[in-house]
Amino acid sequence: MTSRLTGILKRSWKSTACWFSGEMERSLLSLGRRSMEERAVAGPLQIPYRRRNDMYRKRGWLPALLLMVVVPQGALAGSDPVVMATEAKMITMKLLKELGGTLKQEMKARGPAGAISVCKDKAPAIAGRLSRETGWRITRVGTRVRNPMLGMPDAWEQKVLAMFEERRARGEPLKEMAYHEIVEEPGGRYFRFMKALGVKPVCTNCHGDDQAVHGEVKAQLAAHYPHDEARGYKPGDLRGAISIKRPLD
Repeated sequence: MTSRLTGILKRSWKSTACWFSGEMERSLLSLGRRSMEERAVAGPLQIPYRRRNDMYRKRGWLPALLLMVVVPQGALAGSDPVVMATEAKMITMKLLKELGGTLKQEMKARGPAGAISVCKDKAPAIAGRLSRETGWRITRVGTRVRNPMLGMPDAWEQKVLAMFEERRARGEPLKEMAYHEIVEEPGGRYFRFMKALGVKPVCTNCHGDDQAVHGEVKAQLAAHYPHDEARGYKPGDLRGAISIKRPLD
């Protein structure tokens, strides 16, 4: 459907561009003739109209303007992997920035125990809101899951997480590690993007070993996550990833 819509929009853009370009040229020619008549007494124009008109057409500003007006954002570049990867990265960074700010506020106010409510309630809410705003399906997945209902990676995500672990083992920093691919699924073609998430020292308050996770935090984790497996991490480990996708058909 997207490719069909793109074709229709391209044809619409071309026909609209031709019509609007003709109307604009006729208007400018009429304006130029009037301007030349008005200046006949005062002397010759400093820049002949024809030269100005040629300059406008050579600059190609009209097609660019029409492209912005007629074609919705992302319609013509909807299947361009480079463009979509850039958009996906920007959305991921927006999520991480908002989530990080919220986590810092709760940690400052309530200590490590405050981080549990952020990951449990606020992080899914932020991801859901961004999904509605952007049209991308945004989730977080883990190498070991705390909540099987939300963090369990599918087959493709498991493959990418294994790839991330191999890249980390070869010395590649997790900070900029990402991967994207167009994937055929039963529901159609999807553009999929994943951004690796590493374990920072502060993360070990909830995801570290028994020596790092203390009393109140340990009690809350046991209450909220009876099937918790997301423990035993060390700083620098691969914790999981932000995973986002968008349909192409």
